[in-house]
Amino acid sequence: MSITIQLDLPDALVREARANGLLESESMIDLLSTELRRRKAAVELKKVQNLPGDWRGRVKPPRPSRNVSTPLAMKPCPPELLRLLNCAILTMSMS
Repeated sequence: MSITIQLDLPDALVREARANGLLESESMIDLLSTELRRRKAAVELKKVQNLPGDWRGRVKPPRPSRNVSTPLAMKPCPPELLRLLNCAILTMSMS
């Protein structure tokens, strides 16, 4: 699908954008695609920030005694956070 867009932009902005190739179709596709992804990620992040639970560091693990070795273990992220960030959070595991 092809459309023509007419914008009312300041002359200085048009000159600088044109000089940097930002008014070309490929550049506009990249700019719009990036902005759409950024906005979707912002919506998902707001959802994740409202999740209940201790994954945000609200609950601190107990402190180990001096002679106890505490290896790090992987704790899976909530599905919403995993989908957004594709990560896992390190937590302390007590032996």
